[in-house]
Amino acid sequence: MPRKKSYQLDPEEVTPRAKELGIPTQRRLEFADPNTEGPQFRPIPEMELREKIHQAETVSAERRRFAFTIITAILSFAIAAIAAWNSYRAADSSRRSAQGSLIWQISESFFYKEPHKTIIGRIEEENPIRAKRKGLSAISDEDIDDHIGLLDTVGAYLRNGLVSLALVQSVFGHYVETTFENTEVQQYLRNVRSKEVDLFDDFICLYYQLEADHTRSRRQRNVDAQSLIPAPSICSGGQ
Repeated sequence: MPRKKSYQLDPEEVTPRAKELGIPTQRRLEFADPNTEGPQFRPIPEMELREKIHQAETVSAERRRFAFTIITAILSFAIAAIAAWNSYRAADSSRRSAQGSLIWQISESFFYKEPHKTIIGRIEEENPIRAKRKGLSAISDEDIDDHIGLLDTVGAYLRNGLVSLALVQSVFGHYVETTFENTEVQQYLRNVRSKEVDLFDDFICLYYQLEADHTRSRRQRNVDAQSLIPAPSICSGGQ
């Protein structure tokens, strides 16, 4: 049952309601009877009490509305923050999945198909890439171009923000370094870039980005930095 308004209270209900709200129901007399000891009080008139009750209930209602507004705002902010966080997590998960798919497509060819398997093996063994071996096809310029092209594609993905540097480092970092530092690859790059100066820029930039991010220096790998093709001007981390 809803509470009565101040003007709806019966006369006998006014004083109890005032006391419930902490409103004094008596007023001390300023000019007391000199024949009476101690402070003297008289009841506050009913209409005045009703007015005080109305004021107190109005203030209380306003405070409740203000508190409700604040709580609603806080809850709305919390709900929006949770929704934003969930959206971010979903987007981040989707982004990571897309990155993994791109890297997997390239790594499947790079590590498991020819001529890439042979080129990787010869670079790792520090053998001439084009050396002919019994039972194996000779490695041609087109094969080297194709091999570098895959790594150039990875560099393009990185430049366009489709994959992260950390992911590229973990999968291709070592092979980018050893491929770029290989003398035959360096010679091939110089030859093709003499005709088309920006050819394989993304591969070269990728090398210098990984080199700057990697703890293993060229000196430890016995590589003369002066002998390498310098980083193109478009490289954000070029030397």
